[in-house]
Amino acid sequence: MKGRPITAPAFQPDGKHKLGSSFVTHRVRQGYEPKRMSKTAKSPKRKRRKLTARQLTEKFPNLQPNDNCLTNIACPECGNRNQFRIEMKSVFTLRDDGTDGYEDTDWGQNAYCQCGECQHEGKVRDFTFAGLDDLLQSANASKA
Repeated sequence: MKGRPITAPAFQPDGKHKLGSSFVTHRVRQGYEPKRMSKTAKSPKRKRRKLTARQLTEKFPNLQPNDNCLTNIACPECGNRNQFRIEMKSVFTLRDDGTDGYEDTDWGQNAYCQCGECQHEGKVRDFTFAGLDDLLQSANASKA
């Protein structure tokens, strides 16, 4: 017998029975361990593979090179290379009546980034494609 329903009587060695024996307890005594699932168990997320610079240029053939602040940065969803919202660190001079400009700004690969066109969100590293601008410049030079 592989198991009994939850309310089945469990017979004791003295011939008497006890009502309410747990099915799980009975199965454990037979050597089976119940599978325990956490209350917040989720299916494992599959990690998306990041595109390479070459794959991005194949997906968006009209990309143009950047040579200033946005070097090697592009949106992996729409190919935008013009405008991004990036979480930055900066030093401001702050007075009671407001601020006076800012000094240097800086951001890292783990900073928040959002595309200015399609609003795709991620970290700067998700929008950075090593060698993208070199690849685009060499492709433009070979066309000319």
